[in-house]
Amino acid sequence: MKDEFSGPLKPRPIVIQCSLNQKSLRIKNQKFQKTQKKNERLKVELANERQIILELKAKMSDVGEVRASNMELIDQLQKAKAAIEKLSAIRDRQKTQIDVS
Repeated sequence: MKDEFSGPLKPRPIVIQCSLNQKSLRIKNQKFQKTQKKNERLKVELANERQIILELKAKMSDVGEVRASNMELIDQLQKAKAAIEKLSAIRDRQKTQIDVS
C-alpha cells in the first residue's frame, strides 16, 4: 500500500491564492465603503455650501437694492440742498434790497 505522502508533492497555490484574493477583496470592499461614506459626507457639505452661496447671493441682491435706494435718497438730498442754497441766496438778496431801500 502506498503512503499518501510518498508521491510527488503537488503545490497548493490555488487555495492560498483564493485566500489572498478573498482578503484583498475584503480590504478593497472596506476601502470602498469608507470612500462611499466620505463621498456622502462631501455631498452633504457641498449641498450646505451651495445653500450658503444662494443665501449670500440673495443678501447681495438685497444690499444692491438698498444701495440703489440710498443713491436715490442721496440724489434727492443733494437736490434739496441745492434748492435750499438757491432759496437762501434769494432771501439774502431780498434782505439786502430791503436794507438798501
